[in-house]
Amino acid sequence: MKGNQRIALTKRLLQEGLIRLLEKKPLDKISVTELCGESGINQATFYRHYCRF
Repeated sequence: MKGNQRIALTKRLLQEGLIRLLEKKPLDKISVTELCGESGINQATFYRHYCRF
């Protein structure tokens, strides 16, 4: 259960960070580094959730 809560928190933080950045600039100008910094999420965490190799 704790893992699910942590995943939900990570996704919520990323969504909220993206919304804040979108108020300032278009999507194609937002980098992963910038999104992670805005969201307070490590880049490795971002890639773990959103990139499947």
